[in-house]
Amino acid sequence: MTWALLHPSKFRKICVFTALACAGEAFAATLPTEKLNPFFENHCIECHDETTKKGGLDLDALSRNPADAETLRRWVRVFDRVESGEMPPKKKERPEAKALTAFLAALEGPLASADRAQRSVARRRLNRAEYENTVRDLFLVRAEVAAMLPEDGKAHGFDNIGEALSSSTELVESYLHAADVVIEMVLGQEKEPAHFVKHSSFTQGWRDRRNAKQVFRFLDEGVVAYNSFQMSTQIRNFTAPVAGTYRVRFHASAFHSTVPVKMEIGGGDVHQSKRGRHTIGYFEARPDVTEIVFEDWFREGDGFSVLPFGIGRVRVGKEPHYPGPGLMLLDYDVEGPLDTNLLAGRRELLRGVDLKTGTLADVRDIMARLVPRAFRRPATEVEIARYAGLMKSMMENGYSFEAALRVGLRALLCSPEFLFLEERGGFALASRLSYFLWSSMPDAELLDLAARGELCQAATLRAQTERMLASPKAAAFTKNFTGQWLKLRDIKMTEPDTALYPEFDGLLEYSMMEETVRFFDEVLRRDLSVMEFVDSDWSMLNDRLAAHYGIGGVAGVQFRRVSLPQDSVRGGVMTQASVLKVTANGTTTSPVTRGVWAIENLLGIHVPPPPPVPAVEPDLTGATTLRQQLDKHRNDTSCASCHSKIDPPGFALESFDPIGGWRERYRIPGAIAKIAEDGDEREAPPAYKLGLPVDAAGRLPTGESFNDVREFKALLKRDPKRVARSVAEKLLTYALGRGLGFSDRTMVQGIVERAREKNYGLRSLVQEVAASVATF
Repeated sequence: MTWALLHPSKFRKICVFTALACAGEAFAATLPTEKLNPFFENHCIECHDETTKKGGLDLDALSRNPADAETLRRWVRVFDRVESGEMPPKKKERPEAKALTAFLAALEGPLASADRAQRSVARRRLNRAEYENTVRDLFLVRAEVAAMLPEDGKAHGFDNIGEALSSSTELVESYLHAADVVIEMVLGQEKEPAHFVKHSSFTQGWRDRRNAKQVFRFLDEGVVAYNSFQMSTQIRNFTAPVAGTYRVRFHASAFHSTVPVKMEIGGGDVHQSKRGRHTIGYFEARPDVTEIVFEDWFREGDGFSVLPFGIGRVRVGKEPHYPGPGLMLLDYDVEGPLDTNLLAGRRELLRGVDLKTGTLADVRDIMARLVPRAFRRPATEVEIARYAGLMKSMMENGYSFEAALRVGLRALLCSPEFLFLEERGGFALASRLSYFLWSSMPDAELLDLAARGELCQAATLRAQTERMLASPKAAAFTKNFTGQWLKLRDIKMTEPDTALYPEFDGLLEYSMMEETVRFFDEVLRRDLSVMEFVDSDWSMLNDRLAAHYGIGGVAGVQFRRVSLPQDSVRGGVMTQASVLKVTANGTTTSPVTRGVWAIENLLGIHVPPPPPVPAVEPDLTGATTLRQQLDKHRNDTSCASCHSKIDPPGFALESFDPIGGWRERYRIPGAIAKIAEDGDEREAPPAYKLGLPVDAAGRLPTGESFNDVREFKALLKRDPKRVARSVAEKLLTYALGRGLGFSDRTMVQGIVERAREKNYGLRSLVQEVAASVATF
């Protein structure tokens, strides 16, 4: 088996075989017809017999044996519609409470049993983020290998779901390549890098640009940057000599400005843009000299860039005496790596063994220590011997100790035991917890508690969950869970139409994301009620986002908790610009898209795929609104039942445009204007004009109506249990790495009931989910 790990085609077969867990025994029992038929005869059969078949449901023909997935799905739908009160319809006589309770009880147990019997869970593979974090914690190196692996499949809204994480030849080859990168980072450097210090100036950093004097103004005291749309503003006379964390300190000031001038600082491969670059953050320079300090991880060859923000498209070459504001940049210092122990992983792996003189005894010692950590559980002698034997065989055939070790490590990092999570056993709980809250492997404390059989004890489990949430590694939970639950990962999927929304810019998009992530962290840290996601009287804002929301009194790019004005349309996540942007296409909004987002992510209502009817497309001329078109669409009976749930929250959010700004009328494309510049006439980008007024009123399926988003949120706040159940389901799905079925409802209900005592606090829900994970 070990040699097969080095060959993609053989490895794939092993992965596929290993990945599938055993399904439960087939469910052969039928539903208790004698208990169900009286209820059907009195309340259902009139509309759902062979002749009528309303909604396509014929109860006479529906099998009483839910042994297959489709039959079970239909029976669960019957259960849900009766339990929710949708059926029988309100115009029909309501069943007596006793009869209703008896009917639901007769269905619940058999359906749960059928669901458990049908569940076939794929043994969960590490996704890209988990793989990168795991090798980081296993070898104490920062190996950025996630981008080297194929994009992960998704199911139930998340990319850590076993059934969606398939294997392929491409994936296996990527694992082999990623393993080589990790191993080189561990073994390739023998000495700690020298401490690097550089003192220079932006004048030196930009002087050799081919068009430097066209875009910068060089003065005796420094260089002034004006163009906020410059494609590349990297500091050319600095590149990181080795990978590590660096601190950059520079001085700047607002030039010809009495107010601070903002700047965007970028990092990564700013020189060639081949390995990716990112926004480090936004900063401000005051009129007096301001010191800017930031730290960032640079790979070898990486650098940083500084771009003035919010100034315009000024080109000094054409306007040498431009009198407007600019960003004066003076000297800069870089030092690093700040990491004091970059070779810690190498030292821990080798423990004094010399790669040039290592022996067969050293092979056994290294693997005896490493294999259990890689497997996240104790390893058997046979498992250890598998890798030690591979290395021994190579050394006996003339390979060096280092070459044999690299092959052994490669085989270990591509083994199913490393790439897939254990689903059973005492150590499985440690991994479930760590991949839930850290997206990485369990640390020594978790594994030690698992070894002693103490981790599953209620008090210990609660204390460990708190410890893990307090760790910096818990940032992965916020990033990965929130990014997928609220669809924040899609923030860059659409680019707003600059003619319709000229106010959109990079700082606004950056601020959108920061608000939502910091909002989630604040709710989690303070154990605030999940109802804060529906509505809140505060948010996390900076000046750019506050201005976008029309909220005064907020100065500076730093984020802080801000109390919202009384009767504000903001509050909660639904009205945050990040969510409003990811539920729009950059040009128009759709009540359907936003409605689906709201009911699936906040109310836990699953929306089935639409029937094969023509989709409703927005009228870009502005002659009709999508609401008017949907009114006709809902006349189709196959569409009406779903749209009665989807459309109301979508209508409530129609007062927000595609970038999350408040609107009372729709924007539509305007005519192309002619403007004169330097005596020449040219065409300017098309402007927008205002179209029809927005109507944000709606009516819920319960008959309750609202006039705007504030009234809509007030209606949702009447049922906190439903919102808590929806959040609990999302958390549990993410924690277990699988979709939830009918048989999981009792567990979800227990989580919600226990969290009710803590006002449905988010941290309390996480604690209850962690405790429930321990029962698997």
